[in-house]
Amino acid sequence: MGKSKGLSQVLWERGFIDETSIEKYKLTGKNDYFGILDNSTSLRHMMIMCSNFLREQGMMELIGQKVGVEVILTSKCHAELAGEGVEYMRACSKNHYRNLSLKEKKGKDKFTEAVRKCLSVDVITLMRKENLQNERDNI
Repeated sequence: MGKSKGLSQVLWERGFIDETSIEKYKLTGKNDYFGILDNSTSLRHMMIMCSNFLREQGMMELIGQKVGVEVILTSKCHAELAGEGVEYMRACSKNHYRNLSLKEKKGKDKFTEAVRKCLSVDVITLMRKENLQNERDNI
């Protein structure tokens, strides 16, 4: 009670695994006789394939919704699909936020205002993207 559940516990509660053969499963799965990964023994794979997990709103999306920001994410567990645009936007907004004084971020209202400012078109501009591309070309 009051503790996080493990993958095996959650999958057992949903009826995906049999408690009598729990040793059959591993976090990333087991290899068969030929060295091929058997996804039916992977706890991560089974959890990812749960329909409610695929449709579930993530923590970042939920927080964004609460502060009035739309968060669009790529497939869960596949950050490498995000591309440079997402990394660029995240870096610009993070850099701007770090340069704000503590006075500008302290308190719920000021924090919300600061986050909105960091995610605005005033901070994330096409001009910065073009300058960044020019700098990369000159290296």
